[in-house]
Amino acid sequence: MKNNYVAACLILLLFWSLKTFGTIVVLNGLTHQHTGSDGSIITGKIKLKNDGDKPEKFVAYKQDMLFSCGKGEVFSSNETHDRSLKNWLKTSTDEKSLSAGEEYDLSYTVNIPRQVDRKGTYWLVIMIEPGEPISNSQKNGLNIASKVRYAVQILVDLGSFESPKMIFEDVSLKKTQISSRLVEVQLKNEGLFSVRTKLQLEIY
Repeated sequence: MKNNYVAACLILLLFWSLKTFGTIVVLNGLTHQHTGSDGSIITGKIKLKNDGDKPEKFVAYKQDMLFSCGKGEVFSSNETHDRSLKNWLKTSTDEKSLSAGEEYDLSYTVNIPRQVDRKGTYWLVIMIEPGEPISNSQKNGLNIASKVRYAVQILVDLGSFESPKMIFEDVSLKKTQISSRLVEVQLKNEGLFSVRTKLQLEIY
């Protein structure tokens, strides 16, 4: 009986601790895709909510997302690429405080130049980050503050969509254990537009 009481107290304490931290969440997805043309103005909204029990501030800032095959993506404020939306996109605010339970639409506008030399997909991410850490802990005399941030990807397709040009650059079978094999596939999109891929492995 005593053990059950202690367990119940721990569960309540954990629930109370989580709820006392304001938590900013994204309600309408982490990928927003648009189509546009030279000189057009594109608008969109990122729906946010303070899901906590106290006021919480968030900050929003732009970063470029760079890809490297086999290494995943890198978010950077300094490095860029020739398909970046950074100079075209503006958000309605850089920071705002939301009361407990409040919802807010963070608006963004993409101003496409009148003459764009290259058609295809352009992108960047808008980082959404709470102003205060969601948790603090101390270890070996160091204070560790934890934050959760969202990378909301904005994609804009310029021009008429073209069929993807997907090629297999490498397919290899590797031995990982005595009875296990690993198939590694290196796939490249040589087209101008981003495309979602789905691979299917058939073994005969």
